[in-house]
Amino acid sequence: MKDMMFLYGNNENNQYTVRIEIQLKEAVDGGVLEHAVSVAEKRYPYFRIKVVRDEKGELDIVFNDAPISVTRGDAAVCLGTEKANYHYVAVAYSEKNVYFDFYHALTDAAGIIPFIKSVLYYYFSEKYHVEIASDGINLVGSEIPYEEICDPVPQFSTEGIKPFYEYKKVPQFDFYNDGGMKFSEGILYRIKIREADLMKYAKSNDGSPNAIFSVFLCKAIAQKHLNVELPIVGGVAINLRSAYGLAANNYHNLVQVLHLKYDKAIWNWDISKLLSCSRGMIFLQSQPENFVAGYSNKNKFYDYIAQQGTDEERWKIIMNIMESHNLDTFDISYVGRINWGALERYIDGVYSISYPSRGKGISVKMNAVNGFFTMTFVQKFTGDTYIKNFLNVLKMEGIECLVEDPTPVETAKVLTYCK
Repeated sequence: MKDMMFLYGNNENNQYTVRIEIQLKEAVDGGVLEHAVSVAEKRYPYFRIKVVRDEKGELDIVFNDAPISVTRGDAAVCLGTEKANYHYVAVAYSEKNVYFDFYHALTDAAGIIPFIKSVLYYYFSEKYHVEIASDGINLVGSEIPYEEICDPVPQFSTEGIKPFYEYKKVPQFDFYNDGGMKFSEGILYRIKIREADLMKYAKSNDGSPNAIFSVFLCKAIAQKHLNVELPIVGGVAINLRSAYGLAANNYHNLVQVLHLKYDKAIWNWDISKLLSCSRGMIFLQSQPENFVAGYSNKNKFYDYIAQQGTDEERWKIIMNIMESHNLDTFDISYVGRINWGALERYIDGVYSISYPSRGKGISVKMNAVNGFFTMTFVQKFTGDTYIKNFLNVLKMEGIECLVEDPTPVETAKVLTYCK
């Protein structure tokens, strides 16, 4: 079945893309990078795709034999267009940074990381004329195992499985309608925290990075809006691979969002108590039965969309659903500890960047590399109140950090087939 979200899951308000920024310790050699991409892409045929019209005039996804584009500068090409060679993965570079842009309906951060590691392996090998240990890196010519490419469906019968818990949608605090913030093009803050400091804090407070920073964000937002009655709701990304019985290296987009609801009555709780509350919400919503039970409904929905008469009708239905499912005040995501192996010595930082989807005003993405926890704090409105409040919470909790000067947000757009 064609992936309906791939074909119809984006518009100008919801450009469903992610940029992963790899900060290197030395300036990027563009020629070497272009060659590294041209070599590495051969190992990932499932990322080499384009959308065409078939003989019936229907949209179809086919193999793309054109090279994945590598462009100079910070700007991201529009995915799916001629500038991207019609691909949905693209690479750019500027000074010491390499940028990997991808369409989230194609893959997620966990799915694209192996490709990034392969590119960096070939890049560093050629640039420094060294033999690099390839443990944990996919090399060209290596076998592509079935578990890496198999369809993202539960690998077992779902009949009779019932959800352990279902989150009930509630009206949530909105930065624009309730907070009076004015929309802007976006501001990005890059934050570094010593990983040892964060892990020490997490261990002493029995909290995960997702829970810790959700609570910190709740506190930062609540400080400015004490008169608001609506709950602050944090959307936390979760990896579904284990829930679906899939291997960790499956490339498909396998992210689901949990919803951490903080009612006004608990805003003034101490952080340890809020962390306990957050862990409970994560536990209830992250049970595999919840996702497996909902998969059949997704299949039925895709069947319904496929039966609609035109592209325009299919796109409008999905857009209406996307617009009505803005359940969260902010979103937060941690891809988990990546084993960069021998590549790590050449890397200075890893940052994941995405725009908050429509209705959300703040997006926080987290990575870890070279002894540091690296974080992006993106907001879609002017002013620095929330980032100051957020950094103050870190300071009050004894967590030191380094903050770079804010920059504009640069992420890729995607060709929209229907308007």
